[in-house]
Amino acid sequence: MVSRTEARGVLIDISAVSIVDSFMGRILGNIASMSK
Repeated sequence: MVSRTEARGVLIDISAVSIVDSFMGRILGNIASMSK
């Protein structure tokens, strides 16, 4: 969907997550890499 809409950015809301540990950081990094 990012490439179809030619989005310039992706916003990921993690406000509901109480703790961001290394696992969550890795998941967010994977999502960021996939959206490139």
